[in-house]
Amino acid sequence: MSYQDNGGRVVEQKGQNGAAFVIVVGQDGQPAAGLEAVIAALKMPTYSAVTNLVLTTSASAGVYQAFPAQACEAVDVTNDTGVAIEYVRNGAGNPYPIPNGSARLITGITNASQISFRVKGTASVVTVSGEALKV
Repeated sequence: MSYQDNGGRVVEQKGQNGAAFVIVVGQDGQPAAGLEAVIAALKMPTYSAVTNLVLTTSASAGVYQAFPAQACEAVDVTNDTGVAIEYVRNGAGNPYPIPNGSARLITGITNASQISFRVKGTASVVTVSGEALKV
């Protein structure tokens, strides 16, 4: 690991015995100092609302279906459909797989409707469920 100092030089940064050096930052993006600050930075956020989401995938191959509109900062999806599914953000871009029997926490959103699903590789119809997490 390295960083760029104020003079523009790349400086190698190592921990004890050459181990990786870790800097913990809080939700404000600032480095945490002291044990209490590190613990606070690593805590799970408290959610003000958790809303169930359900959608049915399209019978047409390659067509994505979006979750219903629901304000949130994250969507937690557990794939118990029996088949692999995949999702895209904002209806486009590279698809991200969620294998059957696995789960995915999708962050960096403001609404559940930004996340759309389809069955991977076929035109199967399945029900995808998840939870919208509002901080």
